[in-house]
Amino acid sequence: MSRSSDTTRPTGPDEVRAAILEAAATHLSREGSGASLRDIAADADVNLGLIYRYVGRKDDLIRAVLNDRAEVTSVVDSAVDTSEAVQRIFETGARNTTYIRIVAWLLLEDSRPDLLPATFPTLDAIRSNVARDSPQELGLIAAMVMLYGWTIFGDRILESFGRSTTEGDVVYRSITGLAARMVSTPEDFAP
Repeated sequence: MSRSSDTTRPTGPDEVRAAILEAAATHLSREGSGASLRDIAADADVNLGLIYRYVGRKDDLIRAVLNDRAEVTSVVDSAVDTSEAVQRIFETGARNTTYIRIVAWLLLEDSRPDLLPATFPTLDAIRSNVARDSPQELGLIAAMVMLYGWTIFGDRILESFGRSTTEGDVVYRSITGLAARMVSTPEDFAP
């Protein structure tokens, strides 16, 4: 699935780096850290040596992809309240499944915890508006579990309910609304 079949070969440092990161995100989200640098280079339509030149070793590549795909705190900063911030995180997460899948692979592989993100700026920004050990914080934790769980298992869960994966958007919108309510009215969900 090389880029050259439908686009021209990337030129210039920015274009080459962007192509490498895009191809790496695809491979890392499907294969974890075992993804082949040769396959990444082929899909980016660049020479393997350019990965080392513009990004570095595989560990550097994984970190660069995670940094490139990390959520943007402006999503939370512009929200009116925590509920809206959660809704926006879910909207961003739906478009940014590669980040969540790469983090999941790294957690499952458990051999390279040093590659996992040390901070979560978007989550930290939203947490700063929520009291520690409050029902709202528990709602936020549950909402994040829902987002990560849906990203990894959503298609399988739909199948187990006899639903088509094309129904995923409808279900995801419902989950998004539920997650926002878990934060805005956490007492409704408390044990």
